[in-house]
Formats: sequence, structure tokens, C-alpha cells
Amino acid sequence: MEAFLIMIIGMVGVFVFLTLLIVVMQTLVRLFPHVPPPAKPAQSIQPSAPTQATQLVAVIQAAVSAYEADTTIQK
Repeated sequence: MEAFLIMIIGMVGVFVFLTLLIVVMQTLVRLFPHVPPPAKPAQSIQPSAPTQATQLVAVIQAAVSAYEADTTIQK
């Protein structure tokens, strides 16, 4: 009987806590509504000089293409 009473007290405690949490969250949403930030104007992207990273990507792509071309000829 004591275990049943402890279980009921625990379940009621969790239920009260979760109900209170929901009420507090809904109150906060009403007090402080989410306002999206203003949209930033679109900026045109200017092509820049190739950087070291883009040159590295080009070199890797060329190496993979050369490897694939070489391995397809051997088959």
C-alpha cells in the first residue's frame, strides 16, 4: 500500500510540474512574441580571384578525372 501511495504522489507531482511548465511557456510566448529579424537586401555576388582552396579543388578534380580515364582504358 505504501508503494502505491508513493507512486501516486510521484505521478501527481510530475503532472503538476508539467502542467505548470506548459502554462509558464504559453504565458511567455504571449508576453514576448517571436519577431523575425528584418530581411536583409540581397547582395550581388562578385566573382573573386581564385583562392588557394578553389585551386586545390580544381587540382583534385583534374587528378580524379585523369585517374578515372586511366582506369577505364585498362578494363
